[in-house]
Amino acid sequence: HFELSSFKEAVDAVAADSDSPPVLMYIVLDDAASMRSVDAEIGRIVSYLQRRESLEVWQNALLIVSSDSAPFAMLCGPRIPNKQRGIKSQTLFDVTDWQRTLLHFSGHSETEDIDGFDLWDSIIYGAESPRTEVPTQTLSNVEVVTRDAVIT
Repeated sequence: HFELSSFKEAVDAVAADSDSPPVLMYIVLDDAASMRSVDAEIGRIVSYLQRRESLEVWQNALLIVSSDSAPFAMLCGPRIPNKQRGIKSQTLFDVTDWQRTLLHFSGHSETEDIDGFDLWDSIIYGAESPRTEVPTQTLSNVEVVTRDAVIT
């Protein structure tokens, strides 16, 4: 179950800081009993962010909802262009690409020592991806899963 009270405390702290950088929210909802409960949790999160007191946080946020038990990730937030919403990205990407991609979103350009590719433009705008294959990896006997990205 998603701990909404901890989330609210974090959002309120960010909202109190007027110089806050872009906010990344990565939420894993693996224990949700159904898609309805996932949808309800996401609805509660977005409703809280859209309150007047935290609207600035929402306007500068990217919400990523992911699951370890299903190979997908959903990206949503007001910083995603309207014409890109509701599509499923066909971009080939690996878990190692998240860090560079999210650093791009937050405005950081120093990523020389980081593995993976920055796939922001490929996922969001459909630009050609620099990734041509997904590496086969095993971490602690668990296969690294490539995820589909759904943009909403």
